[in-house]
Amino acid sequence: MHLYTASGGVVGVLALFAAAEGRIREAFFLLIVTMLIDGTDGVLARRARVGEVLPNFSGAEVDNVIDFLNYVWTPVFIMGTQNLLPAILTFIPTRYLYPSKNDILWKTSWTLGGVWFALLIYLLSQENAERGLIWLSLYYPVYYLAVSFYLDWKIRRRH
Repeated sequence: MHLYTASGGVVGVLALFAAAEGRIREAFFLLIVTMLIDGTDGVLARRARVGEVLPNFSGAEVDNVIDFLNYVWTPVFIMGTQNLLPAILTFIPTRYLYPSKNDILWKTSWTLGGVWFALLIYLLSQENAERGLIWLSLYYPVYYLAVSFYLDWKIRRRH
């Protein structure tokens, strides 16, 4: 399972290389692959009881490093080279929804995320994607941020 998690880092580096060569569409496809790996590695590791098999090796630490590459550095690199908005929200100290680790809205989050992945793959496979579908594809990031900020607000209110 740790190799599966690590494969997300390999794919993330390939995404970074693609972005550096100006193949932004390919970079986004590869980032989708990294999100699929990241979204499933923890669930699979818990089912396989990797913590019991390899108790002295933390897959969580490997996952954190790979997440930083795939969710911070590569997107920031793409935004910087393509003159897009800065990755401000990555650096805001808040809690984010983690559908694979908690019970809060996990069914809704996985369903909406699955539809979003399919939509992104469709959009990236189009030479000239419809602008309306591009705008529609923002529904999941908006949902994710809104729920994340709401949950963070609720937790901070309790303390």
